[in-house]
Amino acid sequence: MLGRAPAVLPGDGLTGPILSYTNNGDGTVTDNNTGLMWEVKDNSVTGIHDKARTFTWSTSIGNTKDPNGTIFTDFLPTLNTPPCFAGHCDWRLPNVKELLSIVDYSRYDPSIAGVFPGPTISNAYWSSTAYIANPVLAYYINFYGGDVNLNGKVTSYRVRAVRGGR
Repeated sequence: MLGRAPAVLPGDGLTGPILSYTNNGDGTVTDNNTGLMWEVKDNSVTGIHDKARTFTWSTSIGNTKDPNGTIFTDFLPTLNTPPCFAGHCDWRLPNVKELLSIVDYSRYDPSIAGVFPGPTISNAYWSSTAYIANPVLAYYINFYGGDVNLNGKVTSYRVRAVRGGR
């Protein structure tokens, strides 16, 4: 293989659709490839969109079948109570694949797509995806470097709401 350029392999960052986002100007960003609309975080300190505010997935380790933590009793109900956030009442917690779609591996601290105008803390953000082998755990993404991890659902992490998709 001496003298030949290496082949471009899938997953090396040189192939795939070009990332494309639209800032909607209403506290949301739309991913033009997936159709997902994302919540933008802010510095409201005690507000529902505050970048530092954290929520739990579940209230107790023994109750893992029902999502009953503050994500589902406080965060999402606030976004989905009329008139609803950005005029939409169907906000939800993204699954781990959806949350990975806004990771930008050409960036770190935070490793989130640069189009997001709001502040993002390089920390853990919950997904809606539970770990099938041990349902007391769920997946989260750490936006420092974009890595995927598992932790107990009673842990308090940040969240970013999503809606729509194709």
